[in-house]
Amino acid sequence: WVMGWRDITNSTNERTLIAACYPLSAVGHTLQQIIYQKSDRNILPLIANLNSYVLDYFSRQKIIGIHLTLHIIRQLPILPPEIFEHPLPYINAPTLADFLKPRILELVYTTWDMQGFAKDLGFDGAPFPWDEERRFQLQAELDALFFHLYLPSLPDGSWKKADQETDKEFSTLTEFCPTPRDAIQYIMDTFPIKMRKDIAAYGTYKTKEVILQYYDAMQKSISLKTPYQSNIN
Repeated sequence: WVMGWRDITNSTNERTLIAACYPLSAVGHTLQQIIYQKSDRNILPLIANLNSYVLDYFSRQKIIGIHLTLHIIRQLPILPPEIFEHPLPYINAPTLADFLKPRILELVYTTWDMQGFAKDLGFDGAPFPWDEERRFQLQAELDALFFHLYLPSLPDGSWKKADQETDKEFSTLTEFCPTPRDAIQYIMDTFPIKMRKDIAAYGTYKTKEVILQYYDAMQKSISLKTPYQSNIN
């Protein structure tokens, strides 16, 4: 199996950065492949990171044409693999990678063609059934986690100031988005096609609302200093 992203895109599409794991095969030049040298465990969080809404938002700030080139990918704030080798106090898992592993496995391993991927992760069972609602919940939970990783908050839900951030930069940030949660709402509202589709199907922007529900549950765990308990069995 290999991993890659779609080169042809646009900042006005429903999603701009579209990445996937797929069976080993020859591909055309508009499917950019990721060749890696680290272990599968280290590469695993990358697929979740690339497909997160927060990174998609950043990619939209860089796109000026219809190509998501390697040059643009190298400019994106992709999280380093070392982050996933450490625990978070509010995540009930030894490391972030351990928390991500079963969720990514289920999202990727839906066909026998990806059996090699599953075996590399130590799983020898049958592919997972394609359940739209369950996949939606898993993806929303992952997006909430990545929003926490990119937009760190204090226990009271306010911004956690970065060491390299100047007072002026921090003041500008809090004036535009008083809290990380406000930033999430702003980011999700920059995906108008997804918003319109959700409203047409559900009468509400379901994707944003569910991501915020998971985000709030994780924030509550941060506040109470208790492990986050997922409601996805």
